[in-house]
Amino acid sequence: MEGQRQRKSFYFCRAEDALAFLRTATAPDAPACIDPTTPPGEPITLRCWLYTWLEVEKDRVKASTWRHYESIVRCHLIRLGDRPVSDLNTAEIEAFYRQALRQGLSAGSLHGVHCVLHGALHEAVRQGVIPSNPAHLADLPPKPKPEATSLSPSQQALLVKSSQRTPHGVC
Repeated sequence: MEGQRQRKSFYFCRAEDALAFLRTATAPDAPACIDPTTPPGEPITLRCWLYTWLEVEKDRVKASTWRHYESIVRCHLIRLGDRPVSDLNTAEIEAFYRQALRQGLSAGSLHGVHCVLHGALHEAVRQGVIPSNPAHLADLPPKPKPEATSLSPSQQALLVKSSQRTPHGVC
């Protein structure tokens, strides 16, 4: 129906992110997000680029993957701010990663954040928005490798014994 009010919901992981969004969304001179076809010379902010990239990815990946990407952008990457995407550098990305680790993000989760940022910036390079991907050279902490555990001889014997009692082996 025309003339009917459209509702839009936004979700944030931190209260300060929600307040920052409200300040920019309600400001009379708040810049609109610019798509990749914006003429050269007009800066594209990282926030706008991330959401533009998400729209592109919506048609490329499964819905569950897209929801995961969107939550990473909304909960983590949005903290990188509203600077022009062309101003982002490797040192800032590494500082962001160190801060995220200090705030309790695990190394494994940080690798997921890095993959999303790297993918978004790779698309920016592909579209000619930036000349190179600053996330490509960013150092990450190593992902912890799970320690392999093995069954003790008594546990092995119990496993073999119980598998012989069931018609299809180990269930």
